[in-house]
Amino acid sequence: MTDVLDEHSSIKYKIGKRRLLAAILDAIIVSVPYLVVTQNATHFENYTLVFWVAIIYPIIQISYSVLGHYYYGQTLAKSVLNIKVTDISESRKLTFKQAIYRDSVWILVEIGGFVALILQSYNLYTDSMFFNTVSFIANGFATWWFLLEVVTMFTNKKRRAIHDFLAGTVVIKDSATISG
Repeated sequence: MTDVLDEHSSIKYKIGKRRLLAAILDAIIVSVPYLVVTQNATHFENYTLVFWVAIIYPIIQISYSVLGHYYYGQTLAKSVLNIKVTDISESRKLTFKQAIYRDSVWILVEIGGFVALILQSYNLYTDSMFFNTVSFIANGFATWWFLLEVVTMFTNKKRRAIHDFLAGTVVIKDSATISG
């Protein structure tokens, strides 16, 4: 009986491909409107609109993730792929604090990007070397963070990534899909 329970509980954590696909789909869902607006604004040389979209987009992106996880335990992509985020106890939904903690690293990255954008818009730093360095550091950080998240996710029984440990959360198959 214990083996059956262990097998059943381990099945709900076997969602690595679904998590990856959900991340890709969520990126598309949030990025397409951004790309359409900025491409059209750039085409018509409306750089004020590009500036405002650059400010508003990260807010929309983070809100989509934080509010989706807080209210529903999932984003649109996670819903389509039948996975959800729960509290580590798996008996209750996320608190708002947990939803924020799951995205806390990206929130900090976006704040850094916002500061760089403001500095650039006011020409406080006109040296392109500064922005090239900031861009290099940000891209390197994003790459290393992603790799650490994946390694962490595949080295523990519940397949929790670093952001799940920070927030006290776990991603599982939706209960309706565990048996199938």
